[in-house]
Amino acid sequence: MPFGYTYAISGEKEKAEKIFHEMKQRKKDKYVKSWLIVLIAMGMDDVKTVFEWLDKAYEEHDSLLPRITYFPEFDPIRSDPRYKTLLKKMGLPED
Repeated sequence: MPFGYTYAISGEKEKAEKIFHEMKQRKKDKYVKSWLIVLIAMGMDDVKTVFEWLDKAYEEHDSLLPRITYFPEFDPIRSDPRYKTLLKKMGLPED
């Protein structure tokens, strides 16, 4: 797991947010998997941002994206209709 996620779930929100913003900035100039940003947002319980970056990961054909189906970190969003919509777009069965 990325450090940003670890910081977020351990309560060090400021450190997590700093890494989150650094990753977003770095992505402007270099390739950064959107998946990494998704995980940090997930750790910060920022569901709106999670889905924004999941959509970006989908658009980028991020090879790590299918992990949302079995990583327990994503349990809190499984009942969200946007989750089911994303699975459908990826051609994956609903959980």
